[in-house]
Amino acid sequence: MRRSSRLTAALTAALAGVLTGRVALGPVAPSAGAGASGAPTAAVASPAEPGRRSSADGWLVAQVGAQRWQVVWRAPRALPVGAARPEVVGPADLRVPALVAPDGRTVTAVLEQPDAPDPAALDVVLSGDRLDERGRDDRAARRAPAGRAGAGTTRPATTPAPVDPGVPGEAAVVVSDYELPRLRVAGMRRPVEVEGHVVEPAQPSADAPLVVFLHGRHAWCHDPRRPDRFVVGWPCPRGTEQVPSLRGYEQTQRLLASQGYVTVSIGADGVNAQDGWLRDGGAGARSALVRHHLDAWVRWAAEGRAVDLSRVVLVGHSRGGEGVARTALDLPADAPWSVAGLALLAPTDFAAQAVPHVSSVTLLPHCDGDVSDLQGQLWTDRARDLDVGDTALHASLLVMGANHNYFNAEWTPGLAAAPAFDDWAGDPDATCGRRHPERLRPAAQRAVGATYVAAAARLFTGGVATDPAAAAAVLPLVDGTATSVASAGDADVRAHALGGGRLLVRPGLDAVLAEPAGGAVVQLCTGRTELQGPAALCGRAATEVAAPHWPSTGSGVPPVRALELAWSQAGARGGLVLGAPLDTTGRRWLDLRTVADPSRPDALLGVRLTDAAGASVEVDPVGGAVPALPRGDYALGKHWAQVLRVDLAAVSGVDLAAIRSVELVARSARGRVWVLDVAAVAEGAAALPPASPLRGPVVSLGTVRVVEGDGSGAPGSAVAEVPFTVAGVLERPGRFTVVSGDGRRSGLTTVTVDVAAGQTSGVVRWPYRADVADDLPEQRFGLFAFAVRGLMTAQHTGRLVVLDDDPTPRVTVTPVRAVVDEGRALRWRVAVAGPLDYLLPVQARFVPGPGAPLRQADVPREFLRDRVRLDPGRSLGRSLLFLGEFLGPAGRPSAAVLTLPTRRDGRAEGREDVGVRIRIGGAGTPARVVSRTGVVRASGGAS
Repeated sequence: MRRSSRLTAALTAALAGVLTGRVALGPVAPSAGAGASGAPTAAVASPAEPGRRSSADGWLVAQVGAQRWQVVWRAPRALPVGAARPEVVGPADLRVPALVAPDGRTVTAVLEQPDAPDPAALDVVLSGDRLDERGRDDRAARRAPAGRAGAGTTRPATTPAPVDPGVPGEAAVVVSDYELPRLRVAGMRRPVEVEGHVVEPAQPSADAPLVVFLHGRHAWCHDPRRPDRFVVGWPCPRGTEQVPSLRGYEQTQRLLASQGYVTVSIGADGVNAQDGWLRDGGAGARSALVRHHLDAWVRWAAEGRAVDLSRVVLVGHSRGGEGVARTALDLPADAPWSVAGLALLAPTDFAAQAVPHVSSVTLLPHCDGDVSDLQGQLWTDRARDLDVGDTALHASLLVMGANHNYFNAEWTPGLAAAPAFDDWAGDPDATCGRRHPERLRPAAQRAVGATYVAAAARLFTGGVATDPAAAAAVLPLVDGTATSVASAGDADVRAHALGGGRLLVRPGLDAVLAEPAGGAVVQLCTGRTELQGPAALCGRAATEVAAPHWPSTGSGVPPVRALELAWSQAGARGGLVLGAPLDTTGRRWLDLRTVADPSRPDALLGVRLTDAAGASVEVDPVGGAVPALPRGDYALGKHWAQVLRVDLAAVSGVDLAAIRSVELVARSARGRVWVLDVAAVAEGAAALPPASPLRGPVVSLGTVRVVEGDGSGAPGSAVAEVPFTVAGVLERPGRFTVVSGDGRRSGLTTVTVDVAAGQTSGVVRWPYRADVADDLPEQRFGLFAFAVRGLMTAQHTGRLVVLDDDPTPRVTVTPVRAVVDEGRALRWRVAVAGPLDYLLPVQARFVPGPGAPLRQADVPREFLRDRVRLDPGRSLGRSLLFLGEFLGPAGRPSAAVLTLPTRRDGRAEGREDVGVRIRIGGAGTPARVVSRTGVVRASGGAS
């Protein structure tokens, strides 16, 4: 039904004061007294548009649909620029990713809940710091805790690796740069730079693999006259310069070039300047930029440049890690290049993606103060269950003492041309503090990065000469073997891996609980994090930043299950009974990816193996313990899996071709661990299956606009069909889930989509509320897709736009008492004649009337208190006096009476007038304004 007019409504923090008691204030100006986090400390009250006002701490709340609220917070200055994105957090584990406007200051999110959110209960959190509060939470929290339980003090013993990939080669190295015309990228208003910093052998061979580096999200412009100042704007304003982040990996580039690789580091400042408002964090834009550079290299190779594009290695740091992984997902089937592998440094993974069939090595800095939740672990974990035919190796390495920034020299103080900083804030003498002895110094961290990127490149490509033995020689550095190399110094680097031909046993899928013994407490817990969650969650007592294997409940990422084992005495035992006997013939190791509770001592454990005939043996794992990581508050006490390894060559007394159960036996007095999975692992070249030419199919969500309708026969639920496409060949049935990208206080709407083999497109049947009540013209629902099995997401964000089709009900304003004697109240009734699906703000402002003015002295003092600046002789019409009410949806009144009380002052004043301007609606579309007059007749009686 077409509407002739629209009365839209928005509840804001100012008018929410009617409901919550918070004071309504106008826009917040930058304050010189802001705290270290940039939070404003004060604001001046002023009138603002009804339904669109700010509160004292810079919050704004506006209704954008039925039970949907947009919350906005504006900082007094630009937010810190880094890889992490801000989140709006609140009660009941509410945690919603937020977008950042191009001004770099305005943070926006949408919440789904029945009533307007109270800004007093919300915070904007970035890398663990509440930006809307004074001070730095991470500085306060990052201190060594009292009463340590001895956790985090054990460093695993290592043996030298058979080869050191950090040793430079013999090739002479040359350096050059290129700049091509700027590239227009979807979703970005201004084109981005196409610049490359090339480091290569002076005489590269035709089979020299190409290694592409992509830096992450850092400030993009700076003022060389102000060494402490970053600049917002793109292209960089006159008098400022681009931050040369692309030059920050030259140490690693030189190492690789000396070994025969052609390397290029590409610039992405233009993406960094414009990705805050993109729902995927700019991953798609970075992918487009990398592919554009690769197209240029294809042209140059065709012109005779010596480079091998059939073995491209992509190296990404921070958001650049997500960008290069997305490049591999977006790879066209007919692309003239092939991605041999991914090396990811402190990467983000906002989309909870993985890349089946493409090997990856992910370095996670234990002291990461930016991507402090170590979400890059998902690049390994999420690959586990997606494709049973995936033989690629997916490894994660935890680099103790490393921070986020120092992998890039241009993000390192003392080396950078632009301002740079240590992202780990806090007590400098505490664990991870810059003066702590276990903290890696910048040069040491860059050396670790160079060594392990070189190891990954050799693992993926076999070196310039494509030597499988060379690849196998570096495998112990990343597969969970406790090894070290001289080029990485004394850095403590711990690793685990999946894939690579492992025979995998997954709790809850391939195995069930064994009967516990000796007082052990066991369960198959669900891999989610929730601070106050139920006992069935693995991460029920862990802060989200401490549990990278277990996404938060509100994220919607499909969880996996783990074995949880706790004990309070030695000899306790618990484990898994396999659904089918495990044949470890030809395998060297049995690896258990095991998380040790950092609040308890190192987990001393034995492993008990039982075969199909019932024979059992208890064996000593390599090293004998799972060391607890350093304990601490905030981001320090991480729950991250290390390898508990059994040397199968030393096992006798059981049939290794038919292992039926795997149990852990406690050898310490107390402890708790979680086992993510068990794998039988081959050694050496046998652990490196040939690289697969396959690329997993990927699904992308689209956008649809629908007319709301009235529901199915009666007001209620309706279904929209959101399109999706599948790129690549889906050889077996696949599945993905879709959740609302908007925050909810209780539960998530989740739709599971099954995709048939060979299917190339389809729709997600998304439920929404349809009725006959008037609503805002458009409701926009953000949708996120997460892979479950058989495929992966590419464009994981979609959108549903619901267009309202219900008529706007008539609103009437009726004087109830417009002429009264002194001491009685003036009243005007505002009523709506039909149903609404939004809060309709009604605001009355008093203005001068046609006659003698009604003054403040004619109104009770207690009524004026906290509403206006008291001045008894001042006219009410010039006192900026407002009244506010709400009309609205079910549960709220459909009529309101605006009341102005008067008092008897005992003076013969005759008639006094006041005007009232009643504004109905507002915030985004024209509001209706009705003017009325009130008359007070003097009584002459005693006051």
